[in-house]
Amino acid sequence: MDERLDELAALAEPEPWDYQHAVSDHKKPILFNYLRYRYSRLADEGKVVVSDDGQFIAFNSGLVTQHQEDRGYPFFSS
Repeated sequence: MDERLDELAALAEPEPWDYQHAVSDHKKPILFNYLRYRYSRLADEGKVVVSDDGQFIAFNSGLVTQHQEDRGYPFFSS
């Protein structure tokens, strides 16, 4: 998961993805929580695609590049 978060963070507009004064169990906890809640909302709206074998999911992350271009990066998970 940490590698995927690093990949996404590198593609997105630079943001402070770590907490300043709190400890977290996750690397880049702000990005992790953003994606978790975004996924939850999109799943409720039926906007998440699941592969036929159920091993991968894809959804629009809502992230943009540093030039404000829609990243639209589908997030895959196994």
